[in-house]
Amino acid sequence: MAPQVDVSTGKVSFGTLESGEPFEFTITSAISNDVTLTALDSNLEPYEWFTSDPATITAGSTSVTVEATEPSPPGSWLTYSVKGINVTTTNPHLIIVTDGD
Repeated sequence: MAPQVDVSTGKVSFGTLESGEPFEFTITSAISNDVTLTALDSNLEPYEWFTSDPATITAGSTSVTVEATEPSPPGSWLTYSVKGINVTTTNPHLIIVTDGD
């Protein structure tokens, strides 16, 4: 199973993000509109850390598969914007940690 990123919380499940490998952005339940995710750097500027960028979870679906474009070692801060759904934070991001942390 490919790693999964919960769009609302930024939590990564089922592994780590590896350069050139697929992972999924997921939402908990299907909604009636598209959810668009755009890759950003820590300064909220465009930065393609995944492809296809932007990625779209289409209406009625709960996920989209993308590919990491670079290694993400522990401590990496990966940011994304979300349009089409409310999220639990104003700055959605991932902080990569080692297994068990």
